[in-house]
Amino acid sequence: MTPKQKTYSLLFLIALLVSTVLYNFVLLKQLPKLSFSVTKNQPFRSPEEKQTYLFRDLNKDGIDEKVKLKTRYEDKSTFSIVVYTLPENPIVQFNFKCSNMTIDWIAFADVVGDSTEEIIPFYEKNDTIFCAIADISESKFVEKDIFVLAKPETIYSDTWNPLIHILGVKQNKLSEQEVIIAIQTDYAQVPRGLFAFNLTTMEVTKSFFIGASVSYGCTSFFDLNGDGIDEIVLSTSATMNNGSLPKLPHFNDLKSWLIVLDNNFDTLFTKSINKPFSSIVSDYLIGEKENFLISKFWDGEESHILKISSNGEIVKKYSIKERNISFIQNFHYKNSKNILIKGKDALYKFDFDLNLLSKVEFKGRIIECYSVNIDSDKENEFILWQENVIEILDDDLSLILTLDNKVSYNPSLMKIVHTKTNNGFVFYLNSSERVFQFILVPNPLYDFRYLFFIGILIATYLLGLILHFILNQIFVFIHLLDNSTQESRIGIIILNPNKQVSFGNKSVKYLLSSTDIKISKKSDLVKAIKKEVVFTNTITKALKEKIDLKEEFILTNGKIVAVNIIPIKTPLNLLLALYIQIDDLTDSLLNDRAKTLAHSIQKVAHEIKTPLSSVLLSLDSLEQNLSSSDNKQSTDDDFTVARKEIDRIKKFINGFLKFANMSGIQLQECNLKEIIENSLLRFSTYLSSGIEIVINVDEKIVVTVDSYQIEEVFQVFIENSIDAMHGKGKIEIIAIKNENENINISIKDYGNGISDEKLPTIFQPYMTTKKDGTGMGLAIAKKILEDHGSKLKVKSKLGKGTEFRFELNKSLS
Repeated sequence: MTPKQKTYSLLFLIALLVSTVLYNFVLLKQLPKLSFSVTKNQPFRSPEEKQTYLFRDLNKDGIDEKVKLKTRYEDKSTFSIVVYTLPENPIVQFNFKCSNMTIDWIAFADVVGDSTEEIIPFYEKNDTIFCAIADISESKFVEKDIFVLAKPETIYSDTWNPLIHILGVKQNKLSEQEVIIAIQTDYAQVPRGLFAFNLTTMEVTKSFFIGASVSYGCTSFFDLNGDGIDEIVLSTSATMNNGSLPKLPHFNDLKSWLIVLDNNFDTLFTKSINKPFSSIVSDYLIGEKENFLISKFWDGEESHILKISSNGEIVKKYSIKERNISFIQNFHYKNSKNILIKGKDALYKFDFDLNLLSKVEFKGRIIECYSVNIDSDKENEFILWQENVIEILDDDLSLILTLDNKVSYNPSLMKIVHTKTNNGFVFYLNSSERVFQFILVPNPLYDFRYLFFIGILIATYLLGLILHFILNQIFVFIHLLDNSTQESRIGIIILNPNKQVSFGNKSVKYLLSSTDIKISKKSDLVKAIKKEVVFTNTITKALKEKIDLKEEFILTNGKIVAVNIIPIKTPLNLLLALYIQIDDLTDSLLNDRAKTLAHSIQKVAHEIKTPLSSVLLSLDSLEQNLSSSDNKQSTDDDFTVARKEIDRIKKFINGFLKFANMSGIQLQECNLKEIIENSLLRFSTYLSSGIEIVINVDEKIVVTVDSYQIEEVFQVFIENSIDAMHGKGKIEIIAIKNENENINISIKDYGNGISDEKLPTIFQPYMTTKKDGTGMGLAIAKKILEDHGSKLKVKSKLGKGTEFRFELNKSLS
């Protein structure tokens, strides 16, 4: 087994061990099907507090706020509506002075158009019903003490005790919001009935008077006839009337009524149950092919479930020998295919044709059953409160979860409210003395627990591989930082054991630059530089022997380099990479050689210059002595040749002396265009016989230079350009200010150009292609510019021409 295979096998075993521990001791504890806990056990301050709160998502953020009605026990005429965020953080409070207000008298609607609901409480004071509009977002009343109804003249008692039921808020034909209110008093025909309070006009705009008592919670808005407009469906309850009270004309207390009104409060149809002590409760469903109502009533012996068509006909009836049956609270019939009925100790499931599908009996008495979609699937779950236990059932009424219930409940005082928070579904249950908060959290991942183990194993193994890779890379780069000076001149290469480049800085491309060498990430370095035989042999040796190597050699591009190779290994002696450092020694060696050469030139020049002066003086004297000779013409020719050769030697020596920097530069502010024009004077012959020089230089440009030396620089470049174009062509001289206010200068010709092989050597002394050239011109020009702090750049293409670029300092002023 290779070291790499051993590493992967060890990582897998570690991942398997870690995954097993995480699965058994962490994951399974976090993946029950449901989590159910009591999070609050708070005593009541007084019995009046038991039914004084409700939940509503007022700010439309998906989480309900708690709206609580409080009274001051020392002052029964002071009421406060307090809004809380869960669990119990008050955010706003509104205070009222009135004689009566309950939580059932509060409506909610967006009146001000701010996409949040305002609280609209109705209250009584001075035998008059008022309402207010409270904006929670602004923490203030929009309007207060808005008149709704006054005590009717038919009430002869001193005090008026109206019962108000807020049935809901709906839109009329003008798209105005109306609060639908049911108001009743004992045995009073007026103002028992339905009223529409318009939130735009702030007045009662419609009314429907009823002699019977409207059943609270049994009124709804429902498009029963399918015309797209919701009708109002309500029911009334019969009361004990022994005949001592007068018989009221229509919708009296002697019967239970089912009444359907249109949007204008006009009666569409009514249904009465002519039985004593009877009541009727309506829930409203949507059938698959028709709209219909499902209602129930008790006739003194049996409870009856009715299916009523849109025209008021009883389509079907199912009877149960129980009195207190009821529809399951909050069951979403529009999204279901079933009807759920709660009895004393059993649950009944029907289809929409009132066929009994199943009946599930329980040991204890059912206090309440609540429907909610806990796990966000298409099926409902049911929370069943019994005397000694709380159970969670699925849509098939199968048991999911059980929680022992040791609290004694008083069904007449019990209240169940449900809301949703970030933590799950919250249920509040009132006992006779306390309120309990339950949080029921679904776990949609429970069925995928075995897949999670596989996922944890894969994730742990991948994490191990990633960490292993990261640690290896960190190890590599630690060695990189320890063994590299990180200077820009130094080339750095990280080579993996497969000879592929993992990392290479910019200096590498410069140092190894060649027409047939291309180095990039993941490229094979040995193949890429196969012509550099000494270099590739050094790399191969370092990979094979895993040892440090240092070599100095000359590359094929003429650069002299020092190569330092360091193998990077793991503690197990596994080779991770090669660290290769390349130092460019070309400039330092050439500078050293140039200094030595310059010193030698100075010595040679001095040794030759003095004898040459003596020779010239001797030649002058000899020429005068021989002026009367018969061979004067021949003698003059010999002297002319001797003088030319001596002048040539003298010029050659002067070039050496310039290159050796015998004298420093004398800086002064000069006009650049004048310098260029002065440098062209010696080329006047060429300018009139085929050479065109285009000068694009602003006359106002001033530079700080030694004007005589810069003139010589221009003369060198122009002379080379004339030679390259064989005396015919165009030369362009351009000067432009850069961002530093210095002057960028370009001298471009369209001559023969310079080959890529010769381009790196043109500035070396003695290098020339001219028949009678000294090879010192460009070397002298480069040195003059370097003395001025400028770097000379050249760009050339064979057959296209050459361009020299350099920078001169701006005017000091």
